[in-house]
Amino acid sequence: VFGDWSSDVCSSDLAMMMFACNDTTTDVPTTQAPTTTASVTTTVSGATTATGATTAPGTTAATTASGTTGSEPVSLVGEYEIDITNLGMPLVFFLKIEANNTFWLAADRTYAVDKGHGQIASSGETYMFIYSDGTPTNPKTTTFTIENSNLHFSTPLYYGASTLQPSKVDDEDPEVIYYLLGKTLLYEDHFGEYAGGHEVTAMSSTIAYEYSLILRSGTEFAFISTYEMGGETYDYEESGFYRIDGTVLSLYPDQQDEVIGTITAAGEITIGIKPSEMASRSSQTLNLAITAACASTYTGYKKVASGEFQYETTATLVLDKFGGYVYTAVDVQSGTVEETGSFTQAGSTLTFTPSSGGDSYTGTLASYQVTAPFPVSTTSNERVSLKHYCQTVQGTFTATGTDAEENTFTATLNLYPDGTFDLVMVDADEVEVVSDYGTFVVFGSMMNLIGDKITTTIVSARGININIEIAPEVTVGFLLKK
Repeated sequence: VFGDWSSDVCSSDLAMMMFACNDTTTDVPTTQAPTTTASVTTTVSGATTATGATTAPGTTAATTASGTTGSEPVSLVGEYEIDITNLGMPLVFFLKIEANNTFWLAADRTYAVDKGHGQIASSGETYMFIYSDGTPTNPKTTTFTIENSNLHFSTPLYYGASTLQPSKVDDEDPEVIYYLLGKTLLYEDHFGEYAGGHEVTAMSSTIAYEYSLILRSGTEFAFISTYEMGGETYDYEESGFYRIDGTVLSLYPDQQDEVIGTITAAGEITIGIKPSEMASRSSQTLNLAITAACASTYTGYKKVASGEFQYETTATLVLDKFGGYVYTAVDVQSGTVEETGSFTQAGSTLTFTPSSGGDSYTGTLASYQVTAPFPVSTTSNERVSLKHYCQTVQGTFTATGTDAEENTFTATLNLYPDGTFDLVMVDADEVEVVSDYGTFVVFGSMMNLIGDKITTTIVSARGININIEIAPEVTVGFLLKK
C-alpha cells in the first residue's frame, strides 16, 4: 500500500562535478565542462499545453507542447508543494528555495522542522540539490529540470529518512506513470474554485450550463461544465496551464489555443468559456467560490431514548460553494425539521446564520466532520450538538487485493452516520476471512477502526488505505474506494 521507500543514492558524473564545485577542497578537472552554482533566475518555456499532462496531483507528464507563450524569466525563488499521494503515501510536504541558492524541505510552511537542506547547483538546463549531509566521496543529490515553473525530479528526492523515487507505475494500469513534482505556489493569492453558469436556447429548448474553473498550484487549471440535454446529464472538461500578469489571466488548454481574460483581486474572472464540446467560446463571468473547500454533503445521527426530550434523528447538512447551507433532519418520532441560511468559515470555525432571522451560532469543521448545534425534533426549538460526517468517510467502500502468494481477496467497509462501521473480507471463493465491527474515529487524514482490535487507516480523496491482518504477521493492503 505504501510503496518502496528504500533506494541507493543515484550518483553520476554530473553529481560529482556539482559536488566538487561546492566543496573548496576538491578541484574540478579542467577537461570537464564548467559547472556553476545555480542562478536563482532561469529562463523556461512559458505556459504550454502538454499532450501527456493530466490534472491529477503528481501525474503531469508534459512531453510535447502544442503551443507556448514564448520564453520568459521565471525565478526559482519561492515555495513549492510536493504531493506524493499517487506515489504511494497520502502526504504533502513543502520546499522553499531562497535567494542565496539554498533549499529547505519541511512538513509545513513554517519550516521549523528540517527534513533536508543544502545548496543548488546547475549545468545547462539541469539543476541539482546538494544536501548538507552528503560528502565529496558519498554525495547526496537530487537532479531536476524546470517546466511550467515546476520542478520535475529525475533522481530520488531525500525527505527526512525517506527516499522518494522520481516515478511510479500505477498499481492497476501499467500504462499510467506518476511523476515526482515540486509544484510552484506562484499565484497562490488566486488559488481556488471560480464558479458560474449561463443558459442558451436551441431548437425551442433551454440548456443551462453550470461550470467551475479551478486554479491550482503548479500553474495548473481544471475546468468542468455540467449540463442536461434530452434527459441526459453531460460533462465537458478542459485542463492545462495558466499564467497571471497583473489582471490578465491566460489559459493554455491542452491541444487548444490560448484564451485570454481578466482576473480581479476580489475574485472575479471574465474569460471565454466553452461549455460543451460543440459550443463556441463566449465571454462569461465566474466568481470565487468562497467556501468551496468545505462544500460537501455531511450526514449525522443521534438518539436519546430517555428523559423528557426524546428523539432519534438522522440529519443531512449540505454546505455549498458560496456560503449557503441546507439542513434537513428526520426524527422518527416527530417528523422532519428543516433549516436554511448562510455560513462563513474562519479556519476551523463555521458561523451559521439562519435565513429565518434567528441568532447566529458557531460550529467546527475538522477531520471531515462538522459539529454544531442544530434542531433535531419538531416538538422543541432546543438545539443539540450534532456531529455530521463528510461523504468522504460515509458509505460503502470496497477493493480487491492480493497477498504474497497472489491469493485474491475482496474487502468491504461500511461507514455509518452514527460513527459505527462494519468490515468484511472474503477470499476468491467468497469465504469470509475477516469480519469486524465497532466505532470509528477520524483525526486529520487518519481514521481508526475500533473493533476487536484497532486498525489505523489513511483517508484521502482517492479512497481509504488499509492493511488487514489475515494471519499473524500476514497482511493484505487495499485502497478502498466508494
